[in-house]
Amino acid sequence: MTMKMLRGQPLNDYLANQLPGDGLPFDRACLIIFGLGSALGYAHKHRIAHSDFEPANAFICENGEVKVLDFGIARVVKQPG
Repeated sequence: MTMKMLRGQPLNDYLANQLPGDGLPFDRACLIIFGLGSALGYAHKHRIAHSDFEPANAFICENGEVKVLDFGIARVVKQPG
């Protein structure tokens, strides 16, 4: 098994470091939400349900890119009907 080396921090740590003050700026929060939604949308389009989506399974890269991690208990979803 191989994994891509990511530099950054899990979303839960990122939020813990950002929220004690004024929280995240609206534009930064929107980028994170959009990135998470895009990742889950891509998985759902391919009939994959993450099954353990939480801040600890999301990662904020140093360049600002958002990744959804740990599809270890993901499931294939049947087509409707």
